Amino acid sequence: MIQIPLGKTLNKNIPKEAFFRNMDITSDIENKFVTDIKKISLAHSISPLTCNLSTGEEVKEINIINIELKKQEADLRVLEKIAKQMPFKTIFSLTYEEEKQVVVFHNKLFKTGWSSNRTIQTEFHGLNLDDLWKYLVSQVGEFEIKIEEELDEIIEQNEQIEKIKKQIAVLENKIQREKQFNRQVKLNSELKRLKKQLEVI
Repeated sequence: MIQIPLGKTLNKNIPKEAFFRNMDITSDIENKFVTDIKKISLAHSISPLTCNLSTGEEVKEINIINIELKKQEADLRVLEKIAKQMPFKTIFSLTYEEEKQVVVFHNKLFKTGWSSNRTIQTEFHGLNLDDLWKYLVSQVGEFEIKIEEELDEIIEQNEQIEKIKKQIAVLENKIQREKQFNRQVKLNSELKRLKKQLEVI
């Protein structure tokens, strides 16, 4: 369970059919609701009515949904579909036996590793639900973000950094294997360019 000292505790069971009945999904994804998910419940509702934070420009409410899984390696496309259909932002707290995982969707899925003691800390400095959402996504995605920074921009920036790091790793391996001197020079030149690009980001 996510330990969040904010919002109203609901623990309201939700029939799985309530999600996919009115969703535009493939039969494959619908089948995952049956094969992967055992139980769904709305655990918490965080809104100006239930906490001391004001409504944000983008985020009006954050719901925390507990999902008990039938197997640990569940298809997370199901959660992406649920998140896109929900009228409010959603944090998923997954449970399989004694292990827990937290998943959140913001343009892409972010997830923590599995742990027997998975929590999210909410000691953040913010004034509204936009700030809280930004903080929660960064906690699950394990990246740093300042309150004044835009979440979409930081996510895009992190993706660029990861892409360049992968390109650098590939180039370094190529350089080690390359026997031709001229080819090594060319690859090293490209490596320097990528490293400089990484410094600028």
